[in-house]
Amino acid sequence: RCPRKGLRVVGAAAFGQGASRPGSVVRLWWLGNSVGETTLLASVTVPPGRGSSARALAVHRSQVVRTGVSSFAGAAAPYFRAFVRRRSPILESLGKISLASTSRARVVWLVSDLLEERVYRFECGALPDETSFRETTAMFLPPDSLRGVAVAAVYAAPNVIDGDRCPVSVARFRAIAALYETAIAQAGGRFQLSPTSIPTIGGIS
Repeated sequence: RCPRKGLRVVGAAAFGQGASRPGSVVRLWWLGNSVGETTLLASVTVPPGRGSSARALAVHRSQVVRTGVSSFAGAAAPYFRAFVRRRSPILESLGKISLASTSRARVVWLVSDLLEERVYRFECGALPDETSFRETTAMFLPPDSLRGVAVAAVYAAPNVIDGDRCPVSVARFRAIAALYETAIAQAGGRFQLSPTSIPTIGGIS
């Protein structure tokens, strides 16, 4: 659940860090109500800079951030206006994203509350046992599908009180996060919670 302002903040961080990595590709995915609706909205390749001085690097970074964030905001605008959230197929969508590139040097920033609502009902339903969870998630996140990929759950935190949704206690949230870690590790990736800040690319261990 990422509001317009959140998209700009996360986008600025991604392009700000990516500016020092010419040739890097920064992609924006939209989580749909089904895996079929989960779609790649924008893909921006970071161009090389035109100098090595501090001023040239700062100008380059500013241009990369401005152009990238504008591209992302424009691509997402129709979805913010018209999209109605009914399901959250987070785990299956991770599987779809894992197939979109063969690069092993990838970082996925998952801007989400981690409340899967398609294969499982993480918000209100009973959580699965680890054995059955492994078997189910292996069907769409098979071994090696996330080999070398770092997945950071950005701004993910327990929702203890919410009048419109089931409350998610700290203990339940930790159990949900542990399931994500299990699924991602089984697929060969690394998982990290980043509830209060945006992680540094290359800093996920």
